[in-house]
Amino acid sequence: MDTKEKELFKKARKLGYRSKKEQLPELISWLREEKQIHVEVGSIWDELNNYVESYCYTVTAPICVYYNEPIHAAGGNSYLEMQQQGLSDAILLLSRYDKQKHLKATDDEVVIAYLKGYGDKNKVLPRPEYQTNIEKYAYLQGKQGDYIEEGLTEDDILILVRNKKPEEETLKLK
Repeated sequence: MDTKEKELFKKARKLGYRSKKEQLPELISWLREEKQIHVEVGSIWDELNNYVESYCYTVTAPICVYYNEPIHAAGGNSYLEMQQQGLSDAILLLSRYDKQKHLKATDDEVVIAYLKGYGDKNKVLPRPEYQTNIEKYAYLQGKQGDYIEEGLTEDDILILVRNKKPEEETLKLK
């Protein structure tokens, strides 16, 4: 086992990984089943010459929990290299979430972050530092959206960013 893998397992143990097996597929399985973070590794195939050009990975997690868009990368020389990079990004996502999960952003802070992102839409600026993932996500959504011209209200912004339906549309179990 190389030092990258040892470092991954060390960080994962701090975040709750308890399996005695130190194998990358076991870590991927734990992230998927326990933390709902999916790491998928694939290859980019050159059909004309019939060989693998490069490898890629995607890290996805529920937006309404982690407030992070999917992470994509390509260009690796081996499956193992991209698997390690994908796991590294997934562990980083989980550690960021773990550090700030106790913080609660108010609705006003979310709306302000969205509007700030909308105001910075066509500007090339360094991304502002926010304390929570949801504020970062709101800023990025504001930067991408054209919804203000369509009459988006504060409540609509909250529904869009928090990825939740309005109260009256949500099913309630008794």
